[in-house]
Amino acid sequence: MSNTATSTFLYTLEIELPKSPGGSYQWVIRKNGKLAQRSDRNHPTEAKAREKGLMVWTPPMASVCQSEGVEDHSRRPPWTR
Repeated sequence: MSNTATSTFLYTLEIELPKSPGGSYQWVIRKNGKLAQRSDRNHPTEAKAREKGLMVWTPPMASVCQSEGVEDHSRRPPWTR
């Protein structure tokens, strides 16, 4: 199914080869070997597919809030808090 994989912890980004010569590449993200997310667009090169796959993938800890809490996420300007 794929010839290249970039592994990060329990997630894997796989690039699927075109099914026919001149076809398009696809990417697949797997968590513990099970499908987590798949490309819904065709990519002309393996490099483009990898680039788009990496743009979509976010490490689990990257989404953890690093601020002081909900108050910091207020839409009010900081000088009115």
